Amino acid sequence: MAETIRMEGDKMLVVGDRRWPVSEFNHEDVELPESIRGRPWITHYRRAAVAFESGWLLSILWGNATYSDNYGGLFDDVFRYTDEPERVEVGVCHRQVGLIGDPWPYVDADNLNALLETVAGWRSDPAYGIDFLRALATADDFLS
Repeated sequence: MAETIRMEGDKMLVVGDRRWPVSEFNHEDVELPESIRGRPWITHYRRAAVAFESGWLLSILWGNATYSDNYGGLFDDVFRYTDEPERVEVGVCHRQVGLIGDPWPYVDADNLNALLETVAGWRSDPAYGIDFLRALATADDFLS
């Protein structure tokens, strides 16, 4: 069985067997007045931000309309949603420049832990991380 990604309270992100302190956690469940196939239309949104002193931040998302295990859950014949997905969407941000590139879809716990460990060691210069992310985006064996 694959490892899951979940929140423990609102201050700790649990990624497999690792725990990461969260600087910000946003969550919302909204029932909209429309319905889909006779069911209420409920949207779920989860975002955990893991920030580092260097100014780097990972934005980890799961919920409807995110590239996580919950993608498409509103529109399937059988509604599905989990607060403990095996794969999430991840954006890499820097406080001086914002989001760097496109968010990565369907990142599993092993790759998320590897990315968190890597970003935790980055120096504060945004150019350093941008060069690394460009190289990482072309790698065949990471975040596949």
